[in-house]
Amino acid sequence: MGRRRSGRQSRFPLTPHCRRVETPPMDHDSGYHLLFSHPKMVADFLSGFVAEPWVNDLDLSTLERVNAKFHADGLERRDGDVIWKVRRRDGGYAYLYLVIEFQSSVDPWMALRVAVYVLLLHLHLIREGKLGPDGLLPPVYPVVIYNGDRRWTAKTDLRDLIGPGPDGRPWPWRPRFRYHVLDEQRHDPDRLQGMDNLVAVLVLMEQCRTIEELRVLVDRTVALLGNEAYASLHRAFATMLKTVLAPARGIDLGAGGVGELSEVRDMLAERVKE
Repeated sequence: MGRRRSGRQSRFPLTPHCRRVETPPMDHDSGYHLLFSHPKMVADFLSGFVAEPWVNDLDLSTLERVNAKFHADGLERRDGDVIWKVRRRDGGYAYLYLVIEFQSSVDPWMALRVAVYVLLLHLHLIREGKLGPDGLLPPVYPVVIYNGDRRWTAKTDLRDLIGPGPDGRPWPWRPRFRYHVLDEQRHDPDRLQGMDNLVAVLVLMEQCRTIEELRVLVDRTVALLGNEAYASLHRAFATMLKTVLAPARGIDLGAGGVGELSEVRDMLAERVKE
């Protein structure tokens, strides 16, 4: 996971009632880990942001979080990555590896980093004996979620990071490895507005420019999470808004505990009135 924080300025005008709050550095990584620890967020991401035919072959009701604390001899231990497995309709499993990346600049070596993470996961699955019925490793879909202001320009295929061979031609033994990028600032907001999808609302929250826009998006989130089964995700969004998204934009939602998402909505409504 990336650990550098974005240095973006507030997108909101600062007023006496909407002032920059002196808080420790915002931890976007932890906020997104919290949200994507819920199967509803992962299901909405797959159904709304992955235009691949194989998504229709997944039973999204079977999403199961995988313990990501694994290591390989002589290689760096990975701790806290977001990994889910989901049953395919043909009876096998697929794995979704979310690499949540928040940093001020594009990492040109991301393809190599993510390849190492996925290989560590494969080694872990071999050691645990968690192979498919055919004795092969299950497919893994690696994803980088990025919210930087600059467009993501890093290569998404590992083979593009390897130079030519001695004869000047592409090296035929280059490993091939690709990952998917969710570049939040590049998504069309008009398309996102028409989606009943929590990840779409989250991306709009990252894009929004006014407190009123943020309040409306919180209303949408409350409506989408009307089912009592989503109470934990309610609190996760409230935590993300009050401790990460609002302070990073210069919005003071007051001291005290995080509370419920409806309380955050009421606080934002008060800021709009002020």
